[in-house]
Amino acid sequence: MQITVGCAQSLDGRIATASGQAKWISSPGTLRLAHQLRADHAAVMVGVGTVVNDDPALTCRLPDPHHSEADPSRSPLRVVVDSTLRTPLTARVASPDPAATTLLVTTDRAEQSRQEALAAQGVEVVRVAAAPDGKVALGALWRALADRGVDSVYVEGGSALLSAIFASGTPLAAVFFVAPILIGSDGVPALARALADRIDQAPRAHSDGMELVDGDLVWRLLLPGTPHD
Repeated sequence: MQITVGCAQSLDGRIATASGQAKWISSPGTLRLAHQLRADHAAVMVGVGTVVNDDPALTCRLPDPHHSEADPSRSPLRVVVDSTLRTPLTARVASPDPAATTLLVTTDRAEQSRQEALAAQGVEVVRVAAAPDGKVALGALWRALADRGVDSVYVEGGSALLSAIFASGTPLAAVFFVAPILIGSDGVPALARALADRIDQAPRAHSDGMELVDGDLVWRLLLPGTPHD
């Protein structure tokens, strides 16, 4: 499975201010690029924290190649990683949308009544194995998506999910959208936890090219990884 991680951050590695404001760190040009990445993948994924804090629609809002209007058919499967089904019933990803299907990946920690309430709104829920910390096990997550025929995933955050993926040693591509702004140490970090105690243990990426888009640095990277469950 092709896994691509996208992260829009400030120059000092923050994805939001201390108050949680994240709109918009990226320039309009890099936002369009992010929507292109959604269109290029079979699924777009976020953690439940992003849903609770930002309420994203996770649809692709690129124009139709032949018209000026957005082309809803280019929207990928929306995947939310939610180990206890905290996704609000009022969230945009939980609302019926003819242009996009939503899949919530959870564990046996989730209450059946929550699953039934989400299912009543057309949201599909799949339960997979939990990791030792009680979160969704990443290996089980990738297998569940592969079983659905998903061959590519674009992961947009948040910091907890990105940290878990980077720490897992999963081979992946990454795109960092770095805006020339400084938020400070009280802002929300791009990664929620330490990945290594020593420099020689830190995941090391290989550059796959960089460019300036509307003043933002877009840096494409490859992480060969050391896959394990």
